Amino acid sequence: MAQYIYYTFARHGELVQLKVKHVRENSVFIPGSIAKNRKARHILISPALQRMLQTLKVRDMPPEHFLISQNGLPGTKRSSRNHVSQPHLRIRIELGLPENVTFYYWKHTGHSDTHKKTK
Repeated sequence: MAQYIYYTFARHGELVQLKVKHVRENSVFIPGSIAKNRKARHILISPALQRMLQTLKVRDMPPEHFLISQNGLPGTKRSSRNHVSQPHLRIRIELGLPENVTFYYWKHTGHSDTHKKTK
């Protein structure tokens, strides 16, 4: 989940609602019906995200599968916000990362890193 947030800058609540069909050739489509601000948008797929999608074989999955299911992979059962938040918290604590390393942290860090690389 953190990698998806980092590469797409999408919100956690948006990602758990995305389906495989929203992954296009060069972008991930966030429909207005699931976007926090209700505005549809396309997020360009970076080379790193492209590799991740290929490794997970996302484009080989049925279009109606959720992009992130309960096991973190594409599947038929949508992941809940808490289902992925708890493992993230456990890993953050195990690694000794500060409390500010939340899912939102990865969104902000992805933005910042992309900005630095494209200046």
